Amino acid sequence: MPAAVSRKVHEVQKFMTEANYTTAQFVVQAKPQVVGETAPGSAGRYPQGGREAEEWIRGAIAQSEKDAEAVIRKAGMQIHQLTPEARPLFIKATEPVRQAFATKSGELAKKLIDLALGIK
Repeated sequence: MPAAVSRKVHEVQKFMTEANYTTAQFVVQAKPQVVGETAPGSAGRYPQGGREAEEWIRGAIAQSEKDAEAVIRKAGMQIHQLTPEARPLFIKATEPVRQAFATKSGELAKKLIDLALGIK
C-alpha cells in the first residue's frame, strides 16, 4: 500500500485488491570491524544487533502499511480483501502478468516466479 500512496493511485482509482503477494525487504549489512565483533569480549553483539535491526525494520514496515491504508481509505478507495477460496482464482487470473514479466526479464525472473509460487 505504501507504493500505491507514493504513486498516488488513490487519486485516480476507486478499487484495489489487497493481494498480499509481496512485502518490502531490506538487508542490513556492516563490517564486523565497524560493529566491534573482533574486539575482545564482543561475541554476540553482531547477531544481537542484526536481530534488533530486523525487529525495528519489520515494525516500521507494518506501520508504513497501516499509515498507507489509512490514506487510501480516507481518499475513498474501496479495498477488496481476497477470501481463501478466491485467492487461487486471483493467482490464475494474474498469470498473464507474471508471464509477461518473465518474458521481459529473462531466466532469473522465471526461476524467482517458480520459487514464489512453490511457497505454501
